[in-house]
Amino acid sequence: MNLAGYKNSEVDALWMKARGILDHADKIAVYHRIHSLIFDDQPCLFLFTNDVIYAVDKRVRGITPTPAGLFHNLSYWFIPKEMQEQ
Repeated sequence: MNLAGYKNSEVDALWMKARGILDHADKIAVYHRIHSLIFDDQPCLFLFTNDVIYAVDKRVRGITPTPAGLFHNLSYWFIPKEMQEQ
């Protein structure tokens, strides 16, 4: 989403390079370099984060919380037919 409008030609080139690397260790090395460059540039500074509490009905299945958030796989959530209200 690049909301900060961050631009760095070396980072851009490394992102493109990483997309074509199949070897896991090589890809990690490129991502570490990207991280180092972004850290040095410090394009933004997060001052706080909001605490978020979600509530979902216990009948809902298919939820897999991750660090990316709760709703990343929303299209896979479902209520089993026998638990659906008619």
